[in-house]
Amino acid sequence: DSKAHLDHPEVLELSESGVQFVSCTTSPKQFQAPWYWPLGARQIRRSDMPDLSDFDTVWAYPYWFAPFLRDCQTPVLISGMDCATLLYWRKLKNTSVMAPTRFLRTAAGLIANALFEIRYLRSRHVHVVGQADAKALQRVLVRATYIPHPLLDYQPVARLRRQPGHALTFLISNPGDPIYGSTRYLRWVENLFNHSRNEIALRLIVHKGTPDALCAIKAAAHHYPQVVVEPITWVDDYSVLLSTIDIQLFPLDIGAGTKTSVLTALQHGVHAICTPIAAENVQSNSLLFVADDRSQPFDSALSRAIASVKEGDSLPRQVETLNLHSPKGCGAQFWNYLKQDVR
Repeated sequence: DSKAHLDHPEVLELSESGVQFVSCTTSPKQFQAPWYWPLGARQIRRSDMPDLSDFDTVWAYPYWFAPFLRDCQTPVLISGMDCATLLYWRKLKNTSVMAPTRFLRTAAGLIANALFEIRYLRSRHVHVVGQADAKALQRVLVRATYIPHPLLDYQPVARLRRQPGHALTFLISNPGDPIYGSTRYLRWVENLFNHSRNEIALRLIVHKGTPDALCAIKAAAHHYPQVVVEPITWVDDYSVLLSTIDIQLFPLDIGAGTKTSVLTALQHGVHAICTPIAAENVQSNSLLFVADDRSQPFDSALSRAIASVKEGDSLPRQVETLNLHSPKGCGAQFWNYLKQDVR
């Protein structure tokens, strides 16, 4: 992944036995991108400041290691990537309204990424943190292996006991983001405000919302005097912020792999209401509530999450151990896989 990890004891041990580690975090500008690559992947070759609101550009990183794979004849393990074909398929499938030009460009990106993964990854070893990613890659004869994503290196801040009359505090991040988002965030927020009629007070923190999304959320809150909307951008200490949150909303329709923001919320004892895509590959947890449009609607998940918060008001909130995502356990699985299956 990063050059900072190339001096770990396990890496040194394997390096001495002939395993070569290469960091592919920087795009080699001298490599001429083929014409059939997605437009964003070709643009990132020519620019040091890519447009991060462009889907093709953000997901161009699988193309960075193409020159290395093209010239490498020895066995290779690619670690930590998502399946770009799966991402583009989900974008086409889950975006309800898309301009014709955007639809054509996304469809072309889907085809280009599928061809890329078939061309460069077939018969290669690929380590992914998503079960759906592994299955999609295995269909084109990529040797993909799923290993759970470890918890990030956060030190949760002690949560204060909720006081009587304390406003229920919600957090939603990146609403309106063109890369991952949809209009689902607004439906969830409107349902949340309507549900809050029975609450004394409700506080919604909007983290890094787009201007249009923030205006829409404030307009939805206009008729609910008990609701306070607080927009924030930069956060000095994310753990401190999460120590004040009761419930975090994850209205994610597009994505792959494991969503580390969901893991981080659970790690901090925050209740998480997620779409199935946001919750995939995350260990089942009493603080995790999945909401879809059919069997488990958002209103039901919201009611259960609020009830869980209130039931814990009189007791210190216990953060469950996410054994599946233990850094030590995930690391052991990865190194065993590398030693036994890849070498």
